[in-house]
Amino acid sequence: MFETLRNKFMPLGVQLEQDLAVVDLLVENKICTGALALDSDGDLVQFNASAVVMAVGGASQMFPLSHTPGDITGDGYAMALRAGAELLNMEFMQYMVRDVGGKAPKVGGPYWTLNPKMIDVNGNEILEANLPNGLSAEEVFLDRTLHYPFSSRDNSVWLDVAIERTVRAGQGGPHNGVFVDFSDVDISSVKPARPQHHPPADVLELGDDKIEVAHSAHAINGGVRIIENGEPSIPGFYAVGETIAGPHGADRLGGGMLGSCNVFGARAGKVAGEFAKATTRTDSGVAVESILGRLADISQKIDQPWNEVRGRLKQLAGASLVALRSEGSLTTMLNGLEELNTTDGPTKYSHDADLDRSLIRHIETGNLLTVAEVMTRAALARALISIPSSSTHKSHCIFGQPYSLPTEAAGASIHPGTARFQTHTCNINPQAAFISGCQAGHNYELKTAISYRYHRRTGDDGSSLRTLRR
Repeated sequence: MFETLRNKFMPLGVQLEQDLAVVDLLVENKICTGALALDSDGDLVQFNASAVVMAVGGASQMFPLSHTPGDITGDGYAMALRAGAELLNMEFMQYMVRDVGGKAPKVGGPYWTLNPKMIDVNGNEILEANLPNGLSAEEVFLDRTLHYPFSSRDNSVWLDVAIERTVRAGQGGPHNGVFVDFSDVDISSVKPARPQHHPPADVLELGDDKIEVAHSAHAINGGVRIIENGEPSIPGFYAVGETIAGPHGADRLGGGMLGSCNVFGARAGKVAGEFAKATTRTDSGVAVESILGRLADISQKIDQPWNEVRGRLKQLAGASLVALRSEGSLTTMLNGLEELNTTDGPTKYSHDADLDRSLIRHIETGNLLTVAEVMTRAALARALISIPSSSTHKSHCIFGQPYSLPTEAAGASIHPGTARFQTHTCNINPQAAFISGCQAGHNYELKTAISYRYHRRTGDDGSSLRTLRR
């Protein structure tokens, strides 16, 4: 995708800057005026722009295991939040069940139709032990062939519940997963797998008798609140890709992020260009000074290496945010985040050669901590306003007492007694249909959203404080 963009840009004389890490957006008088970055030598690079389009991915590096590169650290969410944008639906994180040990079978699609056994490190069966009465493991496996990511929309949720309960009880394998046992599978009599990302296999081939699987963080369905052309509430700032919220609600099909990137990328690019033509660039001096103060604080947080902070964050997220959540675990997560965030800092940014090599990693780690707090607070708020026993909202699952899938109905409360969670209907503007072939007036069901933004207040000593509020 990047090569295609570059080939389009070059004939237009567009200058491409690489090996830079953008650390914050520049905002003057509530208008985005550019961005501040660090180059590979630790030098500051200021970009003055009449319009900025952000497309920087998610925050999967918060978790013990992920499908993403090491630089997917929530930078877009954190920068947008600091700039004054609103984040929406951040509690809706998606996870995949990923092979982490052994050779998986080749069946041209999900291997769940083989109806294997799910066992812990001691060989004990774990799936059937977690199922409610009347539900079979075969039904759970069949539902999981409809989608790769974790979702509470169907009975496949019990696969994820079994995995997380086992791992958190200390019965997981060497890679912090559980085992899928194919030793009793008769490959000549299994149902064909539903092909998803690959065509059907010509030959079915079993791999190892037993493989280890674990939850791997994939994508966040939430992000920056935008309207139809990728505009948040800040003039001159546009967001696209996984960084945004809205197209998917609480759940999505695999591959759906392409729409967030390509469709909204095209729409935002066009509108951003028109905005830039009609706007005069303004000075960003005050905004730069504010960011330098933040960098000064970060530059002194090296008494505890950034990789140790991330390691602790991954432990917290793995025990509190992956698929299965509870009020107690989320509260523990917030307490742990508060400990990781407690550090003093100076008042002036200084350029230091030894520091430059790790400063960007410290900035990324700070962004991860910010996003982790937003996600945890949103998940906890979702739990507290749901019925005490349990709640499911597609890619979010809260457990208290014994759990059952909720019955949803248009125009009615998702859960009895929770009037604040009504199913609403939103008519897409016929003049702004953002998907090719979208029919005017098509109805989309939306659920009440939980959003967060920074609010500024003055401390007792006259200092400026920022707090997250719903």
